Amino acid sequence: MNNLLTQPSILAVGAVAVCLWQPAAAEYDPETGIYDKSNSHLTEVPTDIPAESKEVLLFGNEISDIKPGAFSHLRQCKVFHLNHNELTEIRADMWQGLGSVEKLVFSRNNVSQIEPGAFSALSSCTELNLDHNQLSDIREDMFQGLNSLATLSLRGNKISNLEPGCFSSISSCKTLILSDLLLTEIRSNMWEGLDSLETLSLLMNNIRMIEPGAFSSLSSCKYLYLAHNQLARINSSMFEGLSSLEVLSLVGNNIREIEPGSFSTLSSCKHLSLASNRLTEIKGDLWEGLGALEVFYLFNNDIEDIAPGSFSFLSSCKRLSLHGNKLTHIRGSMWEGLRSLEILSLSSNYLSEIPPRGFSHLPNLEHLHLWNNNLTTLEDTIFEPDLYPDSDGHPASLSMRMGGNPLQCDRRMCWIKEGQEEGWIQPFEEYFKPGPECVNFPGRDWKDVNLDC
Repeated sequence: MNNLLTQPSILAVGAVAVCLWQPAAAEYDPETGIYDKSNSHLTEVPTDIPAESKEVLLFGNEISDIKPGAFSHLRQCKVFHLNHNELTEIRADMWQGLGSVEKLVFSRNNVSQIEPGAFSALSSCTELNLDHNQLSDIREDMFQGLNSLATLSLRGNKISNLEPGCFSSISSCKTLILSDLLLTEIRSNMWEGLDSLETLSLLMNNIRMIEPGAFSSLSSCKYLYLAHNQLARINSSMFEGLSSLEVLSLVGNNIREIEPGSFSTLSSCKHLSLASNRLTEIKGDLWEGLGALEVFYLFNNDIEDIAPGSFSFLSSCKRLSLHGNKLTHIRGSMWEGLRSLEILSLSSNYLSEIPPRGFSHLPNLEHLHLWNNNLTTLEDTIFEPDLYPDSDGHPASLSMRMGGNPLQCDRRMCWIKEGQEEGWIQPFEEYFKPGPECVNFPGRDWKDVNLDC
């Protein structure tokens, strides 16, 4: 029988079962240059991979070893997938002939050993993925020869320490992913040679300590992710040298204290997230140097008070999120300096009233989120009329979210109805209902409530 007829199919014809043989799907597509033997229960590397293959897919098999020179004929190959196999080591003789490979995916194997110079044949490789293996340490000699490497991902290994200079041989690297490891501290000698690094991800480790000036050699770094670690305090010298940093994520740590001036060197930072920490108060000297900041997340902390002028350094900030805190009151002086702010979220706090001019100093406010508080009314005195000379003393355009408050809807809220009719207050777009809930008009939508205006 023709060896292409390898897939049996059973058809029922009347009361008779007929076995038909159908051609197997082609392993190699000459139009795309893709050789695909993924999820095929292979225990060893196929010997019939066409020499002209540009992409080789061997993931999802049971390959436990690669014989020396097994790929030596694949000189045109650009992409190689060996993820989801049972390989335990990486040796230099595995990659003979793969000098054109640009992307190598080796994730979800059982690799615990990498031979010195194991990747030296991969001089064109720009992306190397070693996620979710069994590596416990990283040495300088592991990545020798990867002169073109731009992205290295090591997430989900058992790495608890990085030897000094362990990345010094990959000076071209721009993205380094060290998430979901077992790191507990960050030292300055870890990043020697990474002069071109732009993105560093240290998400989901157990980092408790960052040495002063630990990132001082990373002057090109733009994105630093430290979310979901165990940091309790931010020190003034922690981020020294990060003059190009644009995004800093510190979400989900245990931060209770920030030393004044801790962010003073981050003059290029545009996005800062301190969400889901344990901050209890905000003071003005904390944010010095953040004049370029546009997005600031402080949600899900324990903030009970904000000192007047606390945000005075944030003249470029457009979005400020304070939802999920413990604020019981606000004052107009809290918002001094936020002249560029467009979005302010105060949802899920404990606010029971908004005082007159409670939203002073906010001439560009467009979105105001107040849902899930304890507000009983919202009067037209909450804004500062002098800030809006061209729109009759109110914002030119405003979207509000007010659901989840025990509102007593009466004539004090007529200004909202009138603002919606005039078009400067946008129609309500709440998560669950089309407007605020009026406890004195149970079960009625906002649009159907008559305030006797």
